[in-house]
Amino acid sequence: MKLYLYKTSDQKDWRFVFPLENLPLGTYQIAGPFNYKKAVFLQKAYRFLPHMARSFVYHRAAQPKLPQTPPQGIWRPYRSETGVYPSDIIKPGISRIRWRCVRCGSGNIDTHQCPECGKTNCLVCRDCYMLGPIRGCRLYLWQSPGVPEYFARELKPQIPFDLTPGQKSAGDALRQALAKGSRKLLLHAACGAGKTEVASLLIADALNCGKRVLYTVPRRDVAREVGERLREYFPEVDCVILYGKSPEKYTDQRLVAATTHQVIRFYKSFDLAIIDEGDAFPYKGNDLLVRAVKRASRGPIVYMTATPTDEMLKEFKKSEVVFIPARHHKRALPVPRFSSASLEKALEGVKPPLLVFVPYKKNVSAMVERVKRCKPDWKVFGISSETENRDQLIQWLKDGTTDVLVSTSVLERGITVSGVTVIVHNANCDIIYTREVLVQIAGRAGRTVACPTGDVVFLAKKPNKPMKDAKAEIIALNEMARERGEILC
Repeated sequence: MKLYLYKTSDQKDWRFVFPLENLPLGTYQIAGPFNYKKAVFLQKAYRFLPHMARSFVYHRAAQPKLPQTPPQGIWRPYRSETGVYPSDIIKPGISRIRWRCVRCGSGNIDTHQCPECGKTNCLVCRDCYMLGPIRGCRLYLWQSPGVPEYFARELKPQIPFDLTPGQKSAGDALRQALAKGSRKLLLHAACGAGKTEVASLLIADALNCGKRVLYTVPRRDVAREVGERLREYFPEVDCVILYGKSPEKYTDQRLVAATTHQVIRFYKSFDLAIIDEGDAFPYKGNDLLVRAVKRASRGPIVYMTATPTDEMLKEFKKSEVVFIPARHHKRALPVPRFSSASLEKALEGVKPPLLVFVPYKKNVSAMVERVKRCKPDWKVFGISSETENRDQLIQWLKDGTTDVLVSTSVLERGITVSGVTVIVHNANCDIIYTREVLVQIAGRAGRTVACPTGDVVFLAKKPNKPMKDAKAEIIALNEMARERGEILC
């Protein structure tokens, strides 16, 4: 990294810039280029010994192309000292001590032929390379996102239904814990119990104080659906939805819905972070994404899930866990049925819409043809993580344009289809279908007020332990809700 010192005739102190094309129009005295340490030293030295400066005249005749309002709270390439405040942070992209990336904090550093500095051994971070390379030859600037000049002080989420007593109680418990200074909380709620609606109460409190809120989920489909719901709940607030190849861009919005991979871009940007389905792939067990969420928040983090793992529960004290066992329509969770019958037998009497889950991507196309042979009048499509028009196919199923979707576990979370029947083929494939996954899949049925009940079938020659544990957990949730008086039947 090479920097230039510059000053105009009416300036007393020298400033540094990289490259010279980033200077505004005008004529300057230029000294350099120097490396970062030498530039900082000479900047101070020239202040007391200006006669020592060896400079030349530089005339800037073209206007640089810089963003007018660069987003704050993220690391971006440092270009000029103009507009930099004392609270801002300037660091090399790759620290020479232990070789750490300034953006993601990873130590997975490699060398390559750099197109900017020309060196063959320039340092670059491999873990966050897909978000744009962070190089050791460049400096990066972080500016703290401040409180906006104006914000609504009486903002309330416009939820299209009344919250249940259980949801209100959970929201009050979370609010009280945050008011006492808790840095992390866990909202354990049944599938379809209204975690997003409860979280919207916390979001409203934060927005009313001028704070910034992050709502992050591991998967793109869930991020899109949750982001649209947040826009409905908070129409007065500018909300951005970020995921891979998203058409939207972050420009200092106060409410951000994003996948966990997009959170890598942020550093101490949010006063409240909410992570939904933190036990799901690819967030689960990924140190890079876990670290990214913690680095992005300068305030408390609220975790929400219907299926917390044993490892996740160990991280929280009993006072830090809030529980919601029932759905908002006060109906019991559909209990899955075990069946050793064939798929053709299981499809008898079933009406669309239908979700058929298969373990692997290679099983999708074969299962689509199998369902078509059994139901030739139905419109059947397959879906996996590689399907490009995934969002369109999901919408067709919701609208009734499609009768059946054959899917891998990519749709185990976040999708709500009214009146859907769920069939899990080869449910005893314990490599894919763990207890948590099966509970989530069963939670796709009976989620809406219009159709609060649904049928869930686990097809397997012999039930295994994850299948039995998933069924036992759903039954236990229903019993707990009945004891609390939160379900009608």
